[in-house]
Amino acid sequence: MSGYEDFCIRLELLSPLGTRMTSDTLFGHLCWQVAYRDGPERVAEFLRPFAERRPPFVLSDAFPAGLLPKPAFPRPIPSSLPLDRYGQAKRWQKWPFVTVEDFLRLREDPAADIPPQPDPWRVAKIPHAAIDRRIDTTGTEQFAGQFFVTEVCFLAGQQTVDIYCRDFAQTIATVVDLLDRVAKTGFGRDKSLGLGQFRILSCQSWPHFAPFPGADAVVSLSTCMPAREDPTEGFWQLRVKHGFLGEQASANPFKRPLLQLEPGAVFACDGQIPPFLGRIVPGVAPGMPAAVQCGFALTVPCRRNWSP
Repeated sequence: MSGYEDFCIRLELLSPLGTRMTSDTLFGHLCWQVAYRDGPERVAEFLRPFAERRPPFVLSDAFPAGLLPKPAFPRPIPSSLPLDRYGQAKRWQKWPFVTVEDFLRLREDPAADIPPQPDPWRVAKIPHAAIDRRIDTTGTEQFAGQFFVTEVCFLAGQQTVDIYCRDFAQTIATVVDLLDRVAKTGFGRDKSLGLGQFRILSCQSWPHFAPFPGADAVVSLSTCMPAREDPTEGFWQLRVKHGFLGEQASANPFKRPLLQLEPGAVFACDGQIPPFLGRIVPGVAPGMPAAVQCGFALTVPCRRNWSP
């Protein structure tokens, strides 16, 4: 699977998000649109090449336009730093993004002096009380007092995000069509209340992630769940995802906890540079045995900055 073309799909967010646009959640929304468009029986056919680890396409997470995740290259910090450099070192540790231009420079020169960028995502907490729908109030003393806080996220400044798609089988038109169908209904939690609204602004070829001479590692742009045959030498950040089934698929909406690698993970590669990492993870939801989680990650060739 050597031939592919990369694309950058730009979205404009029209409302806050109740669910982060990670690659696995985006993929799940596309699967639901296949079910709505072609019928539930076609979803298994859609998923088959992914389950066989020959994906027709691989998606990245959605990143604020103009930014990419900071690669997790190791940067040893001396035991003592001049005061004017201490703040810079702390920012490199904490700030999660770099500009696209700096990312492309870092992938060829991991030791480059690149300033990281702060996280433009903001989280708002919305308090609300539970309503007894039978009487349309918070109800009696037995029901009253059920107070909740809902979190939504939004961008400070421009409301545009970029999703990168690696197309192995000339499927970009299908991906954009399915994503446009998602846009018509909304993305993620509480879309019926107006969250997760967006529109597609553009889809353009993206040649900047092409392999280059001397590349001996990859950096991931997606939420990844590694496969057995994936490289293991590298650096990464972990998170535990407690997901839910979408579209009221089951009376039991809870998924099993999943251990995931965040975008920006870097792995050393011996020999051929893989165009993707990860796998489809089955058996993620007790309430829906057929449900799977997409753990494929789009990779960008880079140079490592640590000894083999």
